[in-house]
Amino acid sequence: MTASRLGTESSFFGRRFLAIAATGFIISCVVGWLFFLVQEGFLISKDEFITAERSREMLLLGRDAVRDNFEVSVVKPPLQYWLTTLTLPRFKRPQTAVRIWPLLFGTLTAIATGWLAYLIEPKQPWLIPLSVGLLLTCPLFLMETTSGRLDTGLTLFTAFSIVFAQLARDKPKWWLGVAIVCWLGTLLKIPLVALIWFIIVIVRYFSPGQRATLRTPWLPLNFLLALVLMAIWPLIQMAAHDVSLSEIFRFDEALLLLGSSRLGSKPFLEVPFRLITTWPCGSIALFAAVAVHFGRSKDSRPAVVEISIVTLTL
Repeated sequence: MTASRLGTESSFFGRRFLAIAATGFIISCVVGWLFFLVQEGFLISKDEFITAERSREMLLLGRDAVRDNFEVSVVKPPLQYWLTTLTLPRFKRPQTAVRIWPLLFGTLTAIATGWLAYLIEPKQPWLIPLSVGLLLTCPLFLMETTSGRLDTGLTLFTAFSIVFAQLARDKPKWWLGVAIVCWLGTLLKIPLVALIWFIIVIVRYFSPGQRATLRTPWLPLNFLLALVLMAIWPLIQMAAHDVSLSEIFRFDEALLLLGSSRLGSKPFLEVPFRLITTWPCGSIALFAAVAVHFGRSKDSRPAVVEISIVTLTL
């Protein structure tokens, strides 16, 4: 009996090792190919030019503010521009300096995807390379990974927030990880991770079997920590550059976007449409999220249902 059990465990660990090795091979091959791509061509998109220029102005005038045409701007937070100031003087080609960080973010996103697959189905290790392989065949993801935009970093922090939230089911201290990526996501672009965090907490609160996982001091303490961390940069801008609160939170722009002249003009369904039309697995992924949500039962895995709700809500 003991020998049989040891043999089973040895077989499982062997399969898990092979799955992880296959995942590493897939990521290495794709990232190696993408690394050559980011060095080719020129800065072609408006976002890449803006990232390069804001980073250059930081090198000239200091990292205490984001600037547009040498004027203090609060349109975007500073994290990616800070990072680009580290690579811009060290690479001969500016396109490489600008695009290397999204490539790194994309690589870490692939790792987070494999980690999440393992957390959901630890007894099915081959889901790790399968999930990573599907992600790395998505044209939209590959395009964002090889361009100097901010979206890949936001995707990374979103993925890790979901991973840490799953780990927090058994070990509440992982809410600290959610707080950190929430802060980093806000420092990169927008507080999207905070919204995801809120959705996850709401889903678990209304799930009788999961509500007990929220009864921990780690959750409110780390939520307060995230709020404090997210407030640091806006407060610095208000104190050092006399920036108003309405400028930081862009209330005027929000009113303009919600006004009668602009409401409905934004392509809100652009990303789902592009996923469906440019990626063979896009329709399957969307259908799976819908099927899991509306076809859930008592036997449905809470983590899978939770992720489907987060996906459909966003």
